[in-house]
Amino acid sequence: MSVLSEFTMDDVPIDEALRQALPLLEGYGDAMVAYALIRTGLANALAAGEKSECDLITEFAAAYRPAVLKGLIRHAVGAGLATKRASQITGTERLRAVVASAGWFRLLIGGYGPTLLAMAEPERDPAPNQVTCKGNDMDLPRNLQEVKVGSCMMSSYGAFPAVCDMLDTFACPTPPIVLDVGCGDGSLGPFLKRRGSQLRYVGIEDPRVIPSEPLRASSGPDSTGGESGIARVSLKDYVAGLAQDERCVIVLSFVLHEILAQHGEGPLRELLSGFAQDPRIVGLVIVEVDPAPTNARLQDSTSGRGYYNLYYLIHDITKQRLMPRAFWERLFADCGFNLLDVEHISEKADPLRLEIVFLLERG
Repeated sequence: MSVLSEFTMDDVPIDEALRQALPLLEGYGDAMVAYALIRTGLANALAAGEKSECDLITEFAAAYRPAVLKGLIRHAVGAGLATKRASQITGTERLRAVVASAGWFRLLIGGYGPTLLAMAEPERDPAPNQVTCKGNDMDLPRNLQEVKVGSCMMSSYGAFPAVCDMLDTFACPTPPIVLDVGCGDGSLGPFLKRRGSQLRYVGIEDPRVIPSEPLRASSGPDSTGGESGIARVSLKDYVAGLAQDERCVIVLSFVLHEILAQHGEGPLRELLSGFAQDPRIVGLVIVEVDPAPTNARLQDSTSGRGYYNLYYLIHDITKQRLMPRAFWERLFADCGFNLLDVEHISEKADPLRLEIVFLLERG
């Protein structure tokens, strides 16, 4: 049955329908172009100062077709992201705001854009360069690299400062190793260094734990980063390889809700209880997102309408199970941890105060 057959043009006058509907497409188009400006490098170039359109196209022509660059510049001017006087193009304050907020665009559009486009389609095989995330009824694709990069860029404004404050608790007398599980692109390590931290950093990026494979030990360590890089090895293997007198703190940012959804509460409890019984693990720092806000609260906030509405939709249709703060606190206590501190991230980065950071020590 044709979708149009359910309605007649008399039900809603077309001029009124377009007046209400087209702003949705405007927002979609502007967001897609903003993402393209970020990924091509045009956004940074325009934000840096006035340039001629010809120079901009020449600068990026080696990687992108001139017609694409010209079209992006034209749309940027139309969307208020740039101004054009004669042949000179200048980025606006709105564009500079997009550059500062690039992580949000890379996560939602670059990372989960394929997910959102696929959610209304019948089940199908993902494209070869995409990783699937297990949905409730089907596998939906996501660009995992963009998810990692976008999430880390966002965290540099919010979760990273709070995580670093909590890690300082363990800095004396002997700084432990920080094991950042599901570390994305490893940005927390350089962030710690810029803050003058003496903590040693290792990112743990085990593709069998994140996003969807069973929790199990690898056949052997394959560390490519040593004590200051990214170890592509299971967390269990890495900890097993530590000396008995070595100490570490494990950071789990936006990881536990994926393990909970993909493996269940039993395996998650087993994992955390194992941490609590290992004397080499002195504590955990955990970042999660509270699923509690009402729809009205989301609609009353720019971050709610622009970010969290999509964020919660993504978690509804993929294998990621957000849980409230009370659930996590009970779980941590049951698994043998004491809660030393709990904070929300900066209100500047998260006005709704929904990201939560937990500081735990073994009981």
